[in-house]
Amino acid sequence: MPLHKRASGHQLAWLVLVQEIRSLLLSPALFIMLIIVSLLVGYSFIQAVGLFSQASRTAVSFPELAGGMNPLEGIFVPTFGAYYLSETLLLPFVAIRLIGLDKQSGALKLLLQLPLSPLSLCGLKMTAMGFVWLLSLLPAAMVLLLWYNLGGHIFFPEIMLLFMGHGLYSLAIISIAMFAATISDSLPTAAMFCLTVT
Repeated sequence: MPLHKRASGHQLAWLVLVQEIRSLLLSPALFIMLIIVSLLVGYSFIQAVGLFSQASRTAVSFPELAGGMNPLEGIFVPTFGAYYLSETLLLPFVAIRLIGLDKQSGALKLLLQLPLSPLSLCGLKMTAMGFVWLLSLLPAAMVLLLWYNLGGHIFFPEIMLLFMGHGLYSLAIISIAMFAATISDSLPTAAMFCLTVT
């Protein structure tokens, strides 16, 4: 019995999504990206805390400077600068792999024969990349926890806005990378195109 008769559209979409996430989790590019992101975020946080504490000591001597001591601008924006760097330079390689390897192995032709529209397949691949993006935010969650344990102030609406901004930027980068993988014949060409655009 054919697959489309046994499985409903939602079950089939769920199976494809699980397969995409599984292939991403087995990707060496993802683990390299996560290691580099962790190191960059950790280093950025240490530098930001050091600079913020020096500026705080100055603000104790000069009370008029205390109004400018904002943890969002002093700690979180510099720390999330590491995410901007990784989203621009590393995330495209993971996203390109998602479509590029399917094209090279012929799996994309098989996926297009499923009773799912190309738009829904693209949405499933974007959802899988969204999961990867959420996974890459684990160091940011640790930064928030460390800052809170150090006695720092966290205003959650500002942090959510920062996350949303990085999420939209990541969505744009992932879209460009998937487009590059779709129109190019090889992974290196797609990577060069994507890095040129970003």
